[in-house]
Amino acid sequence: MNQRWPIAELLAAARDYGRASGRRVTLEYTLLGGVNDRDEDADRLGAIARDLPSKINLIPYNPVPGLPWRRPAPEAVAAFAERLYPRAPAVMIRHTLGGEIWAACGQLGGLGPGA
Repeated sequence: MNQRWPIAELLAAARDYGRASGRRVTLEYTLLGGVNDRDEDADRLGAIARDLPSKINLIPYNPVPGLPWRRPAPEAVAAFAERLYPRAPAVMIRHTLGGEIWAACGQLGGLGPGA
């Protein structure tokens, strides 16, 4: 995706849209345990959000069998949100449903032919 729409251009367009429309841009951020849920990741996301009229939806990853990622602990999700708060006061933690059938927020599992 970054090859087709470089992140700098995407962020500039989001900033321009937010300022022109007077609306906040929603940043959806899927937290992967041990991958992108560290303090430095929160700081980086906070810096992006600070430069935009934005709100952030934090989405803890829902594990899918056969994929290597894991859901961060609830305490890690809360700590990430707390670290963001001074930089991005509009932060929501999404509590997803449907994880047991791999159909939670933005994660549709491949159920095979005929599913």
